[in-house]
Amino acid sequence: MVGSYHDQVIGTLLVASWFHTALYLAEMMQAYSYLKTFRHDGRTTRLLVIVCCIVDTVALVGIMVGCIWCVVLSASS
Repeated sequence: MVGSYHDQVIGTLLVASWFHTALYLAEMMQAYSYLKTFRHDGRTTRLLVIVCCIVDTVALVGIMVGCIWCVVLSASS
């Protein structure tokens, strides 16, 4: 029963990482397009876009580390 719980957790994290990666790609494309097109927008707006990209990058890394950590834990038990 323990193995199936770990499989469910790993599977859920894996699917979530796929969706998050796809959305992350769309976000990065939009941010690049925005920063390149609207060069004369206010500094605050441009900084907010950059901060959102950084926060989402950290979240994506966290999800990937979570997937790897679950695989390592399930392999050791």
